[in-house]
Order: sequence, then structure tokens, then C-alpha cells
Amino acid sequence: MSNYRERLEARGTAIRAWLAARAPGGLPVALERIDEGLERIDSAALRSELDLAGVFEDLADEGHQDAAMVMFLWTHNAWQQADGYSFEAVEGTDDVSRTDLGPDELPGIETELEEQGEIDEVAGLVIDEALAPWRTELADEFDRAVAERPVADAADVRRVCEELFRIELYRTAVDAAEDCRAQAREAGFGGRQPFFIAFKQHGRWAIPVLRLDG
Repeated sequence: MSNYRERLEARGTAIRAWLAARAPGGLPVALERIDEGLERIDSAALRSELDLAGVFEDLADEGHQDAAMVMFLWTHNAWQQADGYSFEAVEGTDDVSRTDLGPDELPGIETELEEQGEIDEVAGLVIDEALAPWRTELADEFDRAVAERPVADAADVRRVCEELFRIELYRTAVDAAEDCRAQAREAGFGGRQPFFIAFKQHGRWAIPVLRLDG
């Protein structure tokens, strides 16, 4: 299993345990409702939208095999698509940075990677399949419940409930990226310097899903 996927699994498991420990006192949205939302994600459709093979092909066609990173970035208010950009260098490492929002005791997935020197835009990825169940239904349900009956740590509870859907996005992206590993190596990516594919919500730190080394 990819090291990045292990991090995602560890955080997702820890979030569930953290929420379960608070369930007896009542959660604004029951874990069962979160699970129902996650089950509504069409994994095959999400995998199809995460066309990383096409991204590699486009970069190779443009002669950008020496790029250091492709970053997919979206804002909190624009959930439907993550815009893609290629970069000529990165600073920092892909070690966990411990900058993740939420309870401090949860294992992190954010890293210190910072993109440097934009090369070009690349095709964006439609990510709404993973995030829509939270965005279109459960977030409002959560907020209404808190308005009616405030709970302790409401901000952290809301944050990690939402994060379970982002983790599903990242986990699927890891699998899609791993499927492209051989193709990318053959095309020459990661030969001159490590090459990363990462996701980032605006204002946060990078979450890598693939690393290629020469």
C-alpha cells in the first residue's frame, strides 16, 4: 500500500474513533448518516473523473517531464472542480507537517511541500462526486442540528465529518495515480528530480497522492 494511502487510512480511522467516542452524548449528524453519504459516492464515476493518465499525456506532449509537481487546487466555495497547475520546483518535504485542522491527537496528512515556479495550467479534475453528499445535504443538516442544540467542539466535529469525504477523494486519487506510475516513469517523469502530484484546498497545505523518483 502506498505510504500516502496509509496516512489517509490512519486519519480516517482515527476520525471515526474520535467521533464514536462522542456519539453517546449525541452528534449533530449521526455516524450512520455520514456512512450513508459516503456510500452514495459512485467510486467508478469518481475514478473516471480523476483522469491522471490524461494529465501525464498532456504534460509529456508539452515536453514538461522535468516538472516537479502537479497541484490540484480548489477553494472552499468552489467544490465542483480542482484546477490543475504544473510547477518547476518544490520546497519542503512530503513528511507530515502536523498542520491539519481539527483535534491535535489525530494523525496528519498535510505536508510541508510548497510549489515553486508555475509552468502552465493543466486539465482540472471534477471532484464533486466525492464532496457532493456533504456539500448538498449533510452540511446543512449538521448546521441545523447545532443551531437547535449546541454541542461542545462543534467546529472540530463539523470539520472532521467533512474531512471524511475529502479523504475519500484523496484515497481514490492515490489509487488513480498509482495506476499511472509505470506510464509516468516510462515517459520520463521523476528522472531529474522527484515528481509529485498533490491536492490542496486554498489556504491549506499540500496533500500528496503520488511521488516519483528517478
